[in-house]
Amino acid sequence: MQNLENQKNYSNEDIDRLNNLINSQNDEIEQLTYKLNDLRRLLYNQLSDIKEISNDNKSINEEIEFLKNENVKLNDSVSEEFELLKNENIKLNDSVSEEFELLKNENAQLNDSVSEEFELLRNENKELRAQFKENDELNQKILDSYKENFKFIFYCYDLQPKPLLKNIWDICQEVLDFVVNVCEKYDITYWLEAGSLLGAMRHEGFLPWDDDIDMSMMRSDYHRFQEVFDIELKNHNLEKKIKWRRLKHKKNVLYFLQISYAGFAILDIFPYDYVANPQENMEELYFAEKSKFKSNIKNGKSYSEALEELYENLDLSLEKQDYVVSGVERSVRGRFYLQNTDKMFPPSKVTFRGKEYCGLKDNDLHLTKQYGDWRELPKVLDRHNRIYKLRERPEINEFLVEKVNILHEINEKFNE
Repeated sequence: MQNLENQKNYSNEDIDRLNNLINSQNDEIEQLTYKLNDLRRLLYNQLSDIKEISNDNKSINEEIEFLKNENVKLNDSVSEEFELLKNENIKLNDSVSEEFELLKNENAQLNDSVSEEFELLRNENKELRAQFKENDELNQKILDSYKENFKFIFYCYDLQPKPLLKNIWDICQEVLDFVVNVCEKYDITYWLEAGSLLGAMRHEGFLPWDDDIDMSMMRSDYHRFQEVFDIELKNHNLEKKIKWRRLKHKKNVLYFLQISYAGFAILDIFPYDYVANPQENMEELYFAEKSKFKSNIKNGKSYSEALEELYENLDLSLEKQDYVVSGVERSVRGRFYLQNTDKMFPPSKVTFRGKEYCGLKDNDLHLTKQYGDWRELPKVLDRHNRIYKLRERPEINEFLVEKVNILHEINEKFNE
C-alpha cells in the first residue's frame, strides 16, 4: 500500500521527464543502430576488397611462378648460346692468331724487301746528287759565261735598238718630257726612279730590256701634280690622247699614278713620304700598315681615309722632315729603308738618252739600297714583254712615229 502511495506521490513532471529520457535513449539506440549498419556495410566492402586482393595476389603469384619457369628456360637457352659463342670465339682467336702470324711473316719479308729497295734508292740518290751538283756547276758556268758575254756586248759595243723598240723609247721619252714640262711650270720636284734611274746611271738611257718610265715625287708634289696635270692636258688638247689613273689591281692595291699614251701604259709616278719621328721597329710597322692600307681600300674605305689613317699610325708628314720613306702604294721589291732627306735633296742631274733630267743628290746610295750592286748586270731580267704584243699589230711603227711627232711638237712649243 505504501508503494502505491509512493507512486502516487510522482508528479506529472517527473513522468514527462522520464518519458523524455526514454525517448532520448531510444534515439541514441536508433543512431547506434544506423552506425552499426554502416559499419557492417563497411566491413562487408572491406571483406570484398580483401577477397579481390587475395584473388589478385593469387594471380600475381601464378604470374611470378610462370615467369620464374620462363626465366629458368631462358637461362638455360642463354647458357647454351654463351657456350656456343665461347667455342666460336676460341675458334676465331685461333684463326686470327694464324692470320696474324702469317701477316707478321709477310711483313718481315716486306721489310727486308723495302730495306733492299731503300738501299738501292739511297745509292741512286747519291748518284743523282752528284750528277745534279755536276750539272749545277756546269749550268752556273754557262750562266756566268752568258752574263760575261752580255756585259762585254753592252759595255764594249755601241748597240742600237731596232725601229720598233726605238719608237717605243721615243714615245716614252716624249711623255716624260711633257710631264717634266708640267713639273717645271708648277715648280714640282720629281726624280727618275727605279729602272729609269738605274738605266740613266748605268746605260745613260733605258735599260736595254725596258720599255717604260718610272719617276717619283714627294707626297705634297704628288697631290699637286694631279691637280694641274688635267689642266695642262686640256691646254694642249691632249685630254683624249693621254690618260692617267691611280692604278688599282683587284688582288694587289698599288694605287700609284699611271699615265698612258698611244694605247699603252708609259709612265708610272710613285709617291714618297716624310717621316717625322721614325720608331725603332719602323720596318715592321711599315709593312703592317702597308697591308692594312690595302685591306682598307679593298674593304671600301676611300683612298683619302686610308691615307689619313696611315699617316697617323706611321707618324708621316707632308712637311719636310729628316727622313723619307717610299709610299706604301707601290712595291719596292720587298725592300724597306729610311733615307736621310739630305741624301736625296736637292736633286742632281742625270743624262737619259742625251737629255738631262732630275735624279737624286746621292743616286749611288739610293740605287744600292734598292738593288744592291746596281753596276752589275742582273742574272734575271725583269721585262714587261710589251714589244712582243706590239710587233703583231700592222703598221705599228708608222702609228708610233705619228704619235711621237704629235707629242714632240707640243713639247717644243710647251712654253710659248
